[in-house]
Amino acid sequence: MMLSMTAFSRQQADKEWGSLIWELRSVNHRYLETSVRLPESFRGLENVIRDIIRKKLNRGKIECQLRFQVVEASQSDLQLNKELIAKLVREKR
Repeated sequence: MMLSMTAFSRQQADKEWGSLIWELRSVNHRYLETSVRLPESFRGLENVIRDIIRKKLNRGKIECQLRFQVVEASQSDLQLNKELIAKLVREKR
């Protein structure tokens, strides 16, 4: 549980197929206001992410951004495992 409303977090995972970079920012705000920016291939997770934030926080301005950088040589072979991504998001909370 976050104790301060002003925070910043950045996590990065580098794999042979590319990088995932997840950034969260929060500042004091009277109500809960959430902004989620995702790559097109991850748009289906937006509501899952919003629900996780809503369950953990009551107020604050929260900005979430996921960046996905694919290594050029592996672009044609890359397939996203959406079930695994959803599981990772659930476990991160």
